[in-house]
Amino acid sequence: MGFESLHKYPLVRILIPLLGGILFADQFLESRLNNQTVWIIACLALFISLISAHRFIHKFKLRWIFGLNLFFLVFLIGVCRIFTQSDLSSVVYDKPGFYKGVVDSYPKVKLKSVEYLVKLESPSHSQVLLRVAKDSLNRVYHNGDVLAFYGKVHQQERSVDPDAFDYGLYLKRKGIIGTLTLASTEIKYLGEFSQNSIQNFLFRQKTKLLDYYKSFDVGPDVLAILSALTLGIKDDLSVELKDAFSIAGVSHVLALSGLHIGLLFFLTNGFFLLLFGKYRYGKLLALCLTLVFLWLFVIFVGASPSVVRSVLLFSLMGVSLSTQRRGNSINSLAFVAIIMLLYNPNWLFDVGFQLSFSAVLSILLFSRPTLELYHPKSKIGIYLWSSLVISLVAQLGTSPLIIYYFGSFPTYFLLANLIVIPLITILLYILVVSVLTYACTSLSSVLLLIAIHLTEWLNGVVRMFSTLPLSSIKSLYINTFELTLLYAILFFVYKLIFSSRVKWLYCILSFSFLFISCRLVLNELNKPHVSMQLYCNGNKPFVECVEEDGLLWVVQPDSTLKSSNIVLTAQRRWSRLQYQDPLFVKDSCVNDALFWNNSILYYKGKSIYWYMYPSQKRIETLSKIKFELDYIYIDRRIGKERFKNVFNTFHANTVIMGRGASEKNKKGIKEYCDANNLNFISLDEKGYFKFL
Repeated sequence: MGFESLHKYPLVRILIPLLGGILFADQFLESRLNNQTVWIIACLALFISLISAHRFIHKFKLRWIFGLNLFFLVFLIGVCRIFTQSDLSSVVYDKPGFYKGVVDSYPKVKLKSVEYLVKLESPSHSQVLLRVAKDSLNRVYHNGDVLAFYGKVHQQERSVDPDAFDYGLYLKRKGIIGTLTLASTEIKYLGEFSQNSIQNFLFRQKTKLLDYYKSFDVGPDVLAILSALTLGIKDDLSVELKDAFSIAGVSHVLALSGLHIGLLFFLTNGFFLLLFGKYRYGKLLALCLTLVFLWLFVIFVGASPSVVRSVLLFSLMGVSLSTQRRGNSINSLAFVAIIMLLYNPNWLFDVGFQLSFSAVLSILLFSRPTLELYHPKSKIGIYLWSSLVISLVAQLGTSPLIIYYFGSFPTYFLLANLIVIPLITILLYILVVSVLTYACTSLSSVLLLIAIHLTEWLNGVVRMFSTLPLSSIKSLYINTFELTLLYAILFFVYKLIFSSRVKWLYCILSFSFLFISCRLVLNELNKPHVSMQLYCNGNKPFVECVEEDGLLWVVQPDSTLKSSNIVLTAQRRWSRLQYQDPLFVKDSCVNDALFWNNSILYYKGKSIYWYMYPSQKRIETLSKIKFELDYIYIDRRIGKERFKNVFNTFHANTVIMGRGASEKNKKGIKEYCDANNLNFISLDEKGYFKFL
């Protein structure tokens, strides 16, 4: 699929400007200009010029005018689709308001609250993350329940650190306008949403099936795997289990995708063919019923990008088989991408969407030439060779993204997939039959018991691979430019395989040299050096103290901040800067380099007092001597009057205000600092602060 043969794939030529329009609008028009009409008029003008070009330009040499118009039309459609995804102009943040909406998710039980995704009536197509505090009066709400509540919607702060996971941007691209935390008594249940009875019915069956799994008193890890494979619920997967599957290189089996949908397609189509195959239009009827079943399954499991992609592709395959036409696989994949992005352009930024399409495209491009390298004679040899090839080319297509997002690479993925995929296939067959025979309790129970034992074996195999020496190469880092270079190299490899022209070999060598040079330069520029910087995870601070050799201490003044959340936020930056594995410091720590005790931090000549809320100790009882420090950090919840007490014990020239402080607290403390000739720094502006 080169530039000279792109005309063979017309849908790819349409997909490219659509991707460009979505990316352009997201990166450069993020403020969501209110002049959507301008873009709509521009689209109409281009559409008219497109029709005119097609109608009045008949010369072959001027055909490019039509193509250029079409390119910009599709580009603007991508821009407009981002604009029209959700209108947030009517949202009033951090001020009380009345909201009415429908629960659109499975309840997520947290330590202190239960979390729901609620689809609001206004603004349309918008959702809010509702957290209900746990108490004795707690009622569990389900999908389709209509709720009314009054409260403040808080907009999640965007991360200013380009290497950190941006939770605010993540929520925005999910269509979630903000978060809301309420007591159970502040929510009124209004009944069930009657306009989507199919979805509500399917969700009730999903809840019953989950309760059925729980009735077998299985362990949490087994229950989590069963829920992920059959219900699409992955929230119950523990961090340890997710890491084990990721390190083993088999985390793709937990996502409902081609393997699962293919099994469902052939099982259900075969079943309906047994029932109706002997009739005149039996095959067509069987196909239609199969596709209806698959799309109901999409609603049942929650319509994730990977499952929607798989069902769309199998729908196209079914239509192709019924019409006895040979489809073009790459065109079909492009068509599916266009349909999905027109429906929800923010799916483009979903990691699952990117990995899913990368894996399928890599299989389409590289599997056939790789399979031709060796021709085993036995059936077992054919199975093993084809399994190895599919795993290898899928990993080839997704590895750049895995390194880019997760900073690691599994080393035993080939061997792990050879064992795990057959286990998963058998497990899926048993689970599907168990679910379909749910009404026949005895048969379903026997099958589910077998599935439970298989799941235990599966978890054991995955954990074995994840604990092997050198099971994963960690702390890898590439930037967006390097990611693009890697995919360009893969494209040139594909061209070299099919054309055998020397120019593609030159391209591979040139881009490889550019990639290696870029990596060497960046490694030299990002060598570890002595530093001390303040960052935030949400509104909670932590400090990174770094030695010359990359030794890293992470000091946590806020005891409620989890170390795992810090890793999620900062791991990409640590990999880029080549730091060693972090040493987390919560309690007191005194050594030759670092002092942390009684909320005082001292490192390399810089001293900071952390005035957190609620204060761990009364400042008055800390000491009768006034301390001279470099900085005082003030928690966002502390106001001017309480802040004054700090200076009875401590004095510093610079005051740092925590991120997320109210305007009242920020204004009061800034006025006090100005009156006493103190420097005032708010983390709301930069999100981080560099001490050294």
